[in-house]
Amino acid sequence: LSEKELKRLIRACATPRETALILLLADTGMRQAELINLTWSETDIATGQILIRRGKGGHARSVYVGAKTRRALLKYRRGLQPMVTLPVIQTLEGGRFTASGLRSLLLRIGTKANMHLSAHMLRRTFATLSLRSGMNLIQLQGLLGHANLAMTEHYTQLLGQDYAEAHRHFGPVDNL
Repeated sequence: LSEKELKRLIRACATPRETALILLLADTGMRQAELINLTWSETDIATGQILIRRGKGGHARSVYVGAKTRRALLKYRRGLQPMVTLPVIQTLEGGRFTASGLRSLLLRIGTKANMHLSAHMLRRTFATLSLRSGMNLIQLQGLLGHANLAMTEHYTQLLGQDYAEAHRHFGPVDNL
């Protein structure tokens, strides 16, 4: 998603849960399964650090959220039971989402924003927008939990305008 599309998606969120869900996925790039398994005990709202205990391949890593996402998580958490073992994003009954249940919720939010939406799309959005904002590939690789840079490069979809902007800033002749 572009920045404009992501903003449209956030505006389409009707509840604190929906807003927290979209911001959490877009701000961390975590995988769907990682979100489903995430509990409040692994989420430090004060620092923004989130521990992914069971990443792909069984590897643990930390991801981070910014102030806007932390505020959205706090607003959402106010309406929940304060149990650290409960999932961060819960079903309406307070349980853990299944993969198909989370996909359905994301599709409903996407429909309200007039776009197709998936957790993986938000993961790719995180990667692309992070690079556009100046994050380097090594940092992005670590946050995404990739074993090698080739996979990280695969996730990023830079457009022609990104290359033109990079050349404007870093072109050797104009920077003499």
